[in-house]
Amino acid sequence: MIPAIRPLTEADLDAAFALSTAAGWNQTIADWRVFLRDGRAWGIEADGVLASSAAVLPFGRKVAWVSMVLTLPERRGRGYATALMAHALAALDASGHRAVLDATPLGQPVYAKLGFAPFWSFRRWRLEASGGAVQGVRPLRPGDWPELLALDAAANGIPRESLLRALGTRLPAVARVAITGGRIEGFALARDGRLAPQIGPVVARDGRSAQRLIAALLAALPAGQSAVIDLADSQTELAAWLAGRGAAPQRPFTRMAVGAEPLPGDASLVVAPIGPEFG
Repeated sequence: MIPAIRPLTEADLDAAFALSTAAGWNQTIADWRVFLRDGRAWGIEADGVLASSAAVLPFGRKVAWVSMVLTLPERRGRGYATALMAHALAALDASGHRAVLDATPLGQPVYAKLGFAPFWSFRRWRLEASGGAVQGVRPLRPGDWPELLALDAAANGIPRESLLRALGTRLPAVARVAITGGRIEGFALARDGRLAPQIGPVVARDGRSAQRLIAALLAALPAGQSAVIDLADSQTELAAWLAGRGAAPQRPFTRMAVGAEPLPGDASLVVAPIGPEFG
């Protein structure tokens, strides 16, 4: 019998962090706090320990991200994650939100059975910070936010201001914008992670701007610092550039959503998503 599902609260942050740590994930307590502040999260307890979780993060009234579907290794195979996923999808169905998520290869067939269709894919890369000046890129300024948010909305088709501004406070010294003719052609944010800083989102109108943004952000990190970035598979030239810098590709992900209708936004502008937990 599956134990009762209950909402997670601030009192569960340490236990939730222990769940993602046990899975080897990069999230911090600050990442978990986003779901409790702006979304919803649920868990299942077993023998007094948080054994499994799932979370949703709405973006506006139409789309919500599903993530943090986790189970302690010793509690897997008991149906906890399946029950929590069904609970989360029922909540989104009741609120009228379309469910979107980023699936691992193991998760993709599971989500396909729940009505999720694949749209595009990306791959995590690990790379090293390096110094050097980059032309046409400067630090993000407070006055850049309206233009930055407009570009992000064009790329993703959903309102993400609250999330992006929160992410902008995590590693503000490395946030960058690419400028051409006084117009923002792209931007890159990064945040701290449990294992390594995560670069993303990176949104750009062209590959040259994207390359400059990533190079400038890596130059702003401490020399020798390892970082990760989830690069869209469509960015083949950037992938070759990263490989030339010694970056190594790691695990792949597939963006999936309930139903076959197109996702909002223009995915060609998405160089790197925030990460599979946030989209």
